[in-house]
Amino acid sequence: MLILLLQGIRSVAALPLPAGNIEASLPENSYVRSLYLDRILGPLESARGLSADVLNEPGYEQQIQFFVEEDKDIVYFCFYHGKDINFARPVTGSIVIQRSRETGRLIKMKIFYKDEADSYLSIEPDGQDSCTMDILLLGDPMQQGIALPFSLEDAAAKPVVELMRSTAAYVDWSFYLPREEFPFPVLSSTDDLVEQIRPYLGQLNDVDDGAINKDGQYIFIEDGSPQPDGKPAGMNCSGFAKWIVDGILYPVTGELLPINRLKEPHLDYRGNRWSRKVEDVEDPYFGLDWIRNLAVEALKVHSAADGPAGESTHFNPEAADVNYLRYHEYEEDVGYPVERLKTVLYELARDNMNSFYLGSVNELVHGGYELRKHLHVAVFFAWLDEKGGLQVSVMERTKETGLDEFIERYRGEFVHLVEVPHAGVFKPGTMRLDPVIKR
Repeated sequence: MLILLLQGIRSVAALPLPAGNIEASLPENSYVRSLYLDRILGPLESARGLSADVLNEPGYEQQIQFFVEEDKDIVYFCFYHGKDINFARPVTGSIVIQRSRETGRLIKMKIFYKDEADSYLSIEPDGQDSCTMDILLLGDPMQQGIALPFSLEDAAAKPVVELMRSTAAYVDWSFYLPREEFPFPVLSSTDDLVEQIRPYLGQLNDVDDGAINKDGQYIFIEDGSPQPDGKPAGMNCSGFAKWIVDGILYPVTGELLPINRLKEPHLDYRGNRWSRKVEDVEDPYFGLDWIRNLAVEALKVHSAADGPAGESTHFNPEAADVNYLRYHEYEEDVGYPVERLKTVLYELARDNMNSFYLGSVNELVHGGYELRKHLHVAVFFAWLDEKGGLQVSVMERTKETGLDEFIERYRGEFVHLVEVPHAGVFKPGTMRLDPVIKR
């Protein structure tokens, strides 16, 4: 298990981004490291034979486990803040120093800054008197090649807070470490919203092209005709996203959104000469238009609630697009790679407390023409827990699914996101929860 967790992750380099100052550190183990470091860096055969032990770090209640593990290529010297000796689950503050079994050289130092196997700092030598640091978040290399003006041996001896302060000009540590030391909202109303929605899901049915119109009737989106009697009425992915948005707007407006307003295309804001040729046949941008229209309707209600009574605000169709993030590059009308959804949602959850997101999955279509086709709509609720860890609920086609499952299903595609503000209250029109009968 340990070897899998300690595998290196490399990716295309991204430029470090400037940021502010660091105010606090991770849980420390620099004193315990100092007791072992000379022996760890000494003759390799002696270092490999170091005995496991449990020690106390002055100023910290948590005990530090020291132990050595190795595979055929690398010897790992572990300073672990957790209780399970096999390092099955990384704990914030844990550090691993790596040496090559073949050459004995010090090759890497990993610092886990969350209780996650794939969120860590990776420091490697870059010459005799310097090294570089990469920051990985949820397995995604966010910043790479950050220069440190000292050797890896010196880095291994330094308190983590010194390493953080030395890079504060390039790293916004409060982005990666939204812990108690940093002022941020630990709990948001988004997780409350998810809890309100979940009980209703069991009453919903999946029906192709289905949705609920402004009168509360189940209809087909394409032509507005009612769904037939005698069969379970339901909704597809687009209709389900409307049901979610209706549920947050209805408590304010007392109304459901009209279907025609959500179907309105925006030819001046998306598409190309290829898509124009098939607009009436394939409607390749339906999903994008639909989620943009839903988000704009939410913005209108949100703006009216915040502004003077009776004031009407105009929003262009792209007003709610998630099109600027610090650590992710946006592609117009396409969005972000599905593989990067975890860190995209982390960044959104970190900076936006009371919002959720509608996504339109799109793929590149090849044939007599070339264009992107928006083929699926999903709803993403993202928030940070009390330890700064990402929590996500994905809802699609009347069900709640997992983010890992979603990413695997649409790997290689892109997802365009729009932001929907909310007040943490969900009431889906006249729908009522089925009563729970106690016998």
